[in-house]
Amino acid sequence: MLNQFRLWQYIEFDSASTALALAEDIAACWRLALARAFPGRAFDVAVADTVDGPVVGFVAVRGAGS
Repeated sequence: MLNQFRLWQYIEFDSASTALALAEDIAACWRLALARAFPGRAFDVAVADTVDGPVVGFVAVRGAGS
């Protein structure tokens, strides 16, 4: 997935739960921003809890939202 943000590369966290909560907030912002920027398209925005830390990413959903 090319459209992703690895939080652990930019932010140091005291706890995994804090990092995951921030990742969920970022994902919510991305959903809103993508919907506003591309109103005729659909996107799947997700948070993955990896060994290194959370990763927020998105992909366009083909055939949806048109």
